[in-house]
Amino acid sequence: MEAVVYIGHGSRNATANNEFVQFIKEVMTEVGTPIQAYGFLELEKPTIKEAVEECILKGATNIKVIPVLLLSGIHVTVDIPNEIKALEQEYPYLSFLYGRPLGADDLMVDILLRRINEKSSSESRGILLVGHGSREPEAGVEFEEIRRKVESESKSPIFTSYLKAQEPAFSVELERRVKGDYQQLVVLPFLLFKGGFISKMNDEISSVNHSETEIILCEPLGFDYRLKSIVLKRVYELSFKEER
Repeated sequence: MEAVVYIGHGSRNATANNEFVQFIKEVMTEVGTPIQAYGFLELEKPTIKEAVEECILKGATNIKVIPVLLLSGIHVTVDIPNEIKALEQEYPYLSFLYGRPLGADDLMVDILLRRINEKSSSESRGILLVGHGSREPEAGVEFEEIRRKVESESKSPIFTSYLKAQEPAFSVELERRVKGDYQQLVVLPFLLFKGGFISKMNDEISSVNHSETEIILCEPLGFDYRLKSIVLKRVYELSFKEER
């Protein structure tokens, strides 16, 4: 029997984990597969292994694994595949298909544009897109594609910075851009939910002298209904792959 397992990162913030679970339960109602489960890579349970074993107990032998993560970072390219390999060794009768992360989908761009427009309509604005950061080259390619698409649609210059693992660091780029020629600097977090990183960004904004520039911090992506459409798309992509 077929199953789908959705993998989230996991957070120390219980509210964020609960939001993820509720979001995935909504996705499940629109996927026709009878056996479905969710798991977390770290910091929360069920683990990936526990989610897969839940499906096994219900009779699953063919399992689609969907990484509900933003970009093709190390978690997507290394950590989750390693978990799958270990499960294949432990349960050799299982067949796995591994999906793509949310990525540079046009619907993702729509969400980001909505977050910008919720906070700003100024024609004199620069936008600072803030990512988590990854040493995986493919994640950088996807992030740049998102930046390019948002810049094209917003008609505003888009700059990028990162919270960790990559340069320029958010704090450095923030200070540089508030000295630019914009009345507003719109800070756009490319993050799924509020948490420690948003608090850190607020602290950085408070510490910067921006007397001549209004800094506006947008909401993170959140579990927008468009995000649900991207996850559904990733599930259906594996169905087409299976049929070939």
